Amino acid sequence: YALDLRDSPARSSDRVISVSSLSKVYGFPGLRVGWLYGPPEVVEGCARRKFLSTIANSVLCETLACDVLDHRDRYLRHYAELTGQGLKLVREFAERNADA
Repeated sequence: YALDLRDSPARSSDRVISVSSLSKVYGFPGLRVGWLYGPPEVVEGCARRKFLSTIANSVLCETLACDVLDHRDRYLRHYAELTGQGLKLVREFAERNADA
């Protein structure tokens, strides 16, 4: 779902951009890899400014990011399972501590 921009507001207006990352969507906060979708001049301006803080990611991070994107369905399923387990724990905790 993260890379499917068919219904994204960013496609319907040149005043909207879409920003996401592997940490937000796939649960890989350490990879520090993300993307931006929007009007070409905005994307190009952001790309130029990106080099002010980071010239390149590590080869390891980019290799892992490519694997995640190549097998995104598997990773999304796994992440959904993890978040489902976390939600179950939170609900159980809330039920046990309802009087708090």
